[in-house]
This record gives sequence, C-alpha cells and structure tokens, in this order.
Amino acid sequence: YNDWLEIRSLELKTTEAHEGTHYQLLIEFQIFPVLKQSTELEIPPLPLYFLSTSSNGPFQQEIPPWRFTASPLIPDNTNQSDVKIRALWQPTPLSLAPWLKKLASFASGLLIVAVMLAWQRKWFPWQSSPFSRIRSRIHHAIEQKQPQQAFRLFHQALNETAGYAVFQENLPLFLRQHPHFASLEADLNRFFEDSLCLFFADRLLPQSLPRLERLSKHCAQVEKGCRK
Repeated sequence: YNDWLEIRSLELKTTEAHEGTHYQLLIEFQIFPVLKQSTELEIPPLPLYFLSTSSNGPFQQEIPPWRFTASPLIPDNTNQSDVKIRALWQPTPLSLAPWLKKLASFASGLLIVAVMLAWQRKWFPWQSSPFSRIRSRIHHAIEQKQPQQAFRLFHQALNETAGYAVFQENLPLFLRQHPHFASLEADLNRFFEDSLCLFFADRLLPQSLPRLERLSKHCAQVEKGCRK
C-alpha cells in the first residue's frame, strides 16, 4: 500500500435487507515503521469503485483517512541485547507414552519370535548336539596328550545320542535306530577296537587319535544334516 503500510487481507461480506444490499469490507493492515516512541500515524484515504447496472455507470466511494497512535513494542531506553523475541505461539507438548508402549510391544514381539526361531533351530548352547559339543574338547584332549579323555568323550556323545550305553556288540541296534550313521559303521567298529586296545591292553595304536578326530568330525556333520 505504501512504504510502511501493507494490506494483509481483504474480506467482503454482503447482507440482504429491505432497503437493499449492505456491503461490509474488512481490511487487515500491518505497519512496518521502526518506532522509538509513541507516534501518530495516518492511513491514507482508500478509494473504492463500484459497478452499477444503471446508465450512470461505475461510481467511486472513498474511505476517509484513519489516524491512530502507534507505540513501540520495545519500551524506550531498552538495551536491544536484553530483548528476547517471543514466539508467536508455543508448541504443544506431544506425549510419547503411546509411542513408547507401541515400541515396547513391537520389541517384545520381535524378541519372542527370535527366541522361538532360536529354539526351533537349536541355536542355544544347551541345545547343541552331542558330537558337535565334544569335537573341540576331543581336539583339546589330543593336544594335551590325554587319549583316554578323548575316547571317553566320544563314548559319552555316542551314549547320549543313543540314550543307552553303546558297545560294539549292540552297534547294529544303534545303527538301525539311527540309520543316518550307517555310512560310518566301519569307522565306528574301528573306534571300538581302538578303545579296547587303549583301555584294556594299555596300548595306543599310531593312527587311533587321528581316526578318532576324523570320526568325531564326521559324526558332527551327520548330526547337523539330520537337524536341518
């Protein structure tokens, strides 16, 4: 509108009455002068033009000037460094409680699914199969030159798999109940022969320990294939 005055919005309202139509014009102004003190300002006249259906054509009506006193928002003698600009509105606090509850429920659901999957896949340490558990222990016993301990570990894993004590005499029964070990029948028989030599003849054959380590590895692979 001019250098220090701006029209922000215009709204026209019409009302029908017996004497004709009433027009109401709502104008929102904003002023921009930097005021150091209270100052008298004047909004200049505002001409309005109307169209008429009569033969007289359009006519003009002028809104008279409006004088008013404007005061500065910051009082006089105020150091500008002390002035703190306040926001037009304060943000509404948003409660995070519902979202935290949803997040907790979602995390609990994921945890339950993960536990169920781990249980089904037997990922927990206490669910590992017998031969898988003793492989590293047999290797360690062999390195520590403890052949009796290595053979005892394999016997324990074999008995745990069968659910009873397995000897060479009932090995065929074990293989019928656990046919996935059938391909290792010859190696298992040789294991029992090596075990008899070690525990009853106190004699360790040169290839006994390498054979035992290979056999424990193959048994663990068989177990793994059966658990898939």
